[in-house]
Amino acid sequence: MNAALWYICFFLCFTLIYFFLQIIRTVCFVVLLRFNAWFLFQDSTINYICENLLEVCSAVTDSSEETRLKFKDEQTFLHAELSEQLLHKLCEKKLLDDLVMTLFNCESTRLKQVRFRDASKLSVKGLKTLRGHRIQELEAVGLSKATVTDLISCLGEWSLLNLRNFNVANSTFVDSNKFCVVVALAKLRNLQALNVSRTEFNRTSLELVVEDLPKLESLNISCTQEQHRHNIKL
Repeated sequence: MNAALWYICFFLCFTLIYFFLQIIRTVCFVVLLRFNAWFLFQDSTINYICENLLEVCSAVTDSSEETRLKFKDEQTFLHAELSEQLLHKLCEKKLLDDLVMTLFNCESTRLKQVRFRDASKLSVKGLKTLRGHRIQELEAVGLSKATVTDLISCLGEWSLLNLRNFNVANSTFVDSNKFCVVVALAKLRNLQALNVSRTEFNRTSLELVVEDLPKLESLNISCTQEQHRHNIKL
């Protein structure tokens, strides 16, 4: 009798556990489907905006007589992840220039990690849009219409104090007077990683960085006058 009761209890427990696991599996499957659906919807939205900028945005002239883009639907707001994906996609499609950059104002977008894989079309006119954002990581590769100093001057106070990673590979430090100016880097006091490869970075620049950036841990100076030092762990 005791053996029979034990067997019945064991069978009931096993059955309950089995059904419980099936419920968990079903719930996980549904969540995964919804996540994938949301991801696909988000990706489709980004592509649609990129391919139909003139349909979802309008050009307006502000009080300073400068033209900028804004979403036609004034209620539109893109959170940081979506804003950064849109920025990346526009850059990938080579659609990012000064005018398109004005779309990323702080009223309708948020940027924390900014990556310009090709910044060749950007000047101060577009880069100053960054001033309204709280940026922790910034990559501007191939900057040619503005200098690295110009880029730093386009950052807000919060970004200057909290920027951790800064990549300006293949960009220029040389100003209109043909001088290599790197002193603006000293404003990034909490910088931890710096990539200045393929720039005019030299020994004087290296000395300034070592002295003025106390929290710097990684420095990439490959293809510069100090390239024999290559990547430096500080």
